Parts: sequence; structure tokens; C-alpha cells
Amino acid sequence: MQIQLFSAFILLCFWACQSPAPAPQPILAPVDTIFQSVKIAGEPNLLLVSGNVAILRNQPDINGVEIARFAFGDSLLFFNELSPYTLELKLDGIIYDEPWLLVSPLQQPDKKGWVFAGSVRFVQPPSAELQSLTMARRIDKILGKGWNQKLVVYNQELLELRTAVAFEMVWRRGETLKKGLAQRINDLYQQSANANKNNFGWINDIFQGYQLYWIA
Repeated sequence: MQIQLFSAFILLCFWACQSPAPAPQPILAPVDTIFQSVKIAGEPNLLLVSGNVAILRNQPDINGVEIARFAFGDSLLFFNELSPYTLELKLDGIIYDEPWLLVSPLQQPDKKGWVFAGSVRFVQPPSAELQSLTMARRIDKILGKGWNQKLVVYNQELLELRTAVAFEMVWRRGETLKKGLAQRINDLYQQSANANKNNFGWINDIFQGYQLYWIA
């Protein structure tokens, strides 16, 4: 009996002197890094930088690596591909809530990157699908809910003019819209930072027959 107890004691001491077993490592779930962009049918569109600066990044994210910078009026080529999400970003004193667009410099189509939609404007009116994903959001975000629908109705009626009576009705609607729009823009203009005033030039693209300009 003593021999058995002694043997058990030796085994216990041997086990205690061994290195502790490593703790089980947690199993890390794979992270999905595949980016699913929204693609619009059609040929590439020409864009103009409408803000003081537009930053080209390697991914559609504010923390993406900066590739290049473009100044007001620079031309970009948009490849009809945009992020499925939007970002609230303050530019020139105005808050935009828009997606990211896949673009390149006009003269360097192979140098692609992502630019925030709020910093550019379309040279040609975008398609209905693209309008709903970009400019329609901008109009309702900046001018206020309902403004996009007002402008859609006005532009459609303008295209369908056939009689003098219809022309007068549309003209009166346009004058009412102009007054309301002028008041709203002036209010926003006063809210902009003193150093970087937003010129709201993109409004000319969405309001047919209207030309916004500033007098020094």
C-alpha cells in the first residue's frame, strides 16, 4: 500500500512540474472585405469639381489613401459605378449626404479612384436612376424635403409645352420656384464659412431655364 501511495505521489509531482497546457485560441470568423458597388448602365459621364477641392481616394471611404486632389472646375470621368452607402460630409459650410463615385482624371482614364459625390456636378443631366441616387438626395438634403419633386414636375411640364396657356402656367410655376429657391440659397449662403463660400452652381443643372450667379 505504501509503494502504491509513493508512486502516486511521484506521478503527481511530475504532472505539477510540467508546463501548463496552452489556452485554446479563439476561432476568428473570416471578415468579408468584398466591396459590392452599384453599377449604372451607360457610357462614362463627364463631371466637374463643384467644390473648392475634390479628393480622389483608393477606396470609397473618408480614411482611404489619397491619390490626387482636384480644384474647382477640373474635369473628371465618371464610370457609372458608385458606393451602395452614403456619407454625411460638410463641404464649404454645407452638409451633404451622398455616395462615392468611381472616377478618373479626364486625361488619365487608367488612374481610377473614388471621389465624394458632393464635391462634383454632372455636365450632362444624369439618367433617372443616377438622378435618384445622387442629385435627388442632394436637393432634398440641402434645399429641404419636397424640393426635388417640385423641380421634377416643373422640368417635365416644360418639356411637354404645346400651347400658350400651358406656357403661361409653367412660366408662373417657374417664377414661384425661383423666388423660393433664391430665398433658400441666400439663407444657406449666409451659413457657409466666410473663407469658403459654396456657389451652388450645380442648381443650374437641375432647374431648366434658371441661371444662378453671384454679384460681387
